[in-house]
Amino acid sequence: MDEWSNTLRERLSFLVETVPPPAPAQSWTNELIASEVRRRGIEVTTNHISHLRAGRRGNPSARLLGAIAETFGVPVDYFFDQARADRIQEQLSSLSVLRDAQVQGVAGRGRLEDAALVADVIRALQRLQQGDGGSSDGAAKHEDEP
Repeated sequence: MDEWSNTLRERLSFLVETVPPPAPAQSWTNELIASEVRRRGIEVTTNHISHLRAGRRGNPSARLLGAIAETFGVPVDYFFDQARADRIQEQLSSLSVLRDAQVQGVAGRGRLEDAALVADVIRALQRLQQGDGGSSDGAAKHEDEP
């Protein structure tokens, strides 16, 4: 396995583990990923996705990588730029922790204000991830700010 195949495999694995799949799916499967990519107009087989995820194939087209990135809600440079990948992985990890905390908080304590607070934080992190909610010092804008 070459270095690029390994990098692609690791980054795809991270996305599969941290990005929630579209409802009603409970987890990402090769078939679900292939289906979502095909929905974006790129023909790909389940087997091809399997090979990419296993690191047995490391030469996807730019269009395929773009569709995979779009499927998981990340920019395509996530697959090429180490600094960008590190930043995105940190953000997605934080979102995952908060999402888990929200589920546990609501289920464990049943307190609506906990869920609302966590939801506000998740929305703020999503705006930062999309690049439209942060300021130069890294602080998120409040909902009532222009």
